[in-house]
Amino acid sequence: MAQFGLAIAHTLKHEGVYNHIAEDKGGATNFGISLRFYQNNINSNANNDIIKNLTEEEACKIYKKFFWDFNNLDAIVNQQIASKLFDSCVNMGNQQAIKLSQRICNIKDDGFCGKITIENINKQNTDDFINKYIGLQENFYLDLIKNNPSQEKFKNGWLNRARYNGK
Repeated sequence: MAQFGLAIAHTLKHEGVYNHIAEDKGGATNFGISLRFYQNNINSNANNDIIKNLTEEEACKIYKKFFWDFNNLDAIVNQQIASKLFDSCVNMGNQQAIKLSQRICNIKDDGFCGKITIENINKQNTDDFINKYIGLQENFYLDLIKNNPSQEKFKNGWLNRARYNGK
């Protein structure tokens, strides 16, 4: 079974430290936790200072609860696939990331990572799954930019993130 500790190590390398970019719809962000996410899920009264002072340990607890555990990723047999899915959930949101995996598995893409989704993911060939996922994720980001050119600023980072193969 996949392990959170292995997945989070890679994701933290992608996320970086505190920043506040005007074009980022999530607002201030630290260790990848945005102010918008924090307000919507943890404390509606949170402000930039809370995000700025967020510790890596607090971020890891948030990631485990709202991304890893929420999606039952420890039930995925293959660590590489679980790590890729986790990283994608963090970057593009749970629902969208899970939908991409469901499309690869040719099952209903409802964005919910339940028993059927996990069973189908566990049947996948690792390399095939990862390669297909990367392609879908790249297309998702390119569509975002096409529909909202102000997001072009994030293109290289998003595409680099999409190309992460879970290793």
